[in-house]
Amino acid sequence: MNTRNGPETHSQRSIAVNATRGFGRRGGLSFPGLPEIAPSMKTLLRRLSVILALAASVTWLALGRNTGWTKTSVTTMKTDPVTTLEYPVTEKRFVPGVDLLGLCLAGAGVLAGLSLLRPRTPAARP
Repeated sequence: MNTRNGPETHSQRSIAVNATRGFGRRGGLSFPGLPEIAPSMKTLLRRLSVILALAASVTWLALGRNTGWTKTSVTTMKTDPVTTLEYPVTEKRFVPGVDLLGLCLAGAGVLAGLSLLRPRTPAARP
């Protein structure tokens, strides 16, 4: 019972009880004194798609902007100081290509597309 502002309503009591358990009115995470965290599935999918697209783009840019296929080893030519002959040296290094970037962006597109789907409404019963 709230003695300062009069009697509590049922919804105020259920919110207070649920807040002590850590779950708010809509089933999201809630803590006393902080706003409720309850993103819908659409919002969650859209956020995940943006995060995936940004992470893939930044990783591709940071690791070399390779416009070819993804490589797991890179061959470079070095010169022998005594004979001045060039010889190949293979170095194990991951270089993402546009195929990996495209795959990640396609995955982000699928997540964004899933967020546009509407849930099925139950059929009306006579």
